Amino acid sequence: MPFAFLFRISVLFAIVANAGQSWMSAYLSKVLSSLWKNICAAVALALVVFFEKFMLSSYQEFNEMRLIHVILGSLGIMLSVFMFQLAPKAPKPETKDVETGHGKKYIYI
Repeated sequence: MPFAFLFRISVLFAIVANAGQSWMSAYLSKVLSSLWKNICAAVALALVVFFEKFMLSSYQEFNEMRLIHVILGSLGIMLSVFMFQLAPKAPKPETKDVETGHGKKYIYI
């Protein structure tokens, strides 16, 4: 059967994980800002890399792996996202009242 691979547990798990990622991405977009969605995606990427390198590698691949490169690469991704999150936002231009030419003053209750 040409489509027999679809019924393997690893393929079904990958399909469910992909669907779950899409749902969580949509949920995070509704609840949090898109910036926090990117932060969560970067942390998830780093966790996937660590999981793959430490849990799914064979002994030979694990011994050939340069651990410092994996750690520094993952930390570089996460730190660049966190630095972008901490960057100051551009100031919003003040709106002017058309009739008086003065800036609008809002009263917050």
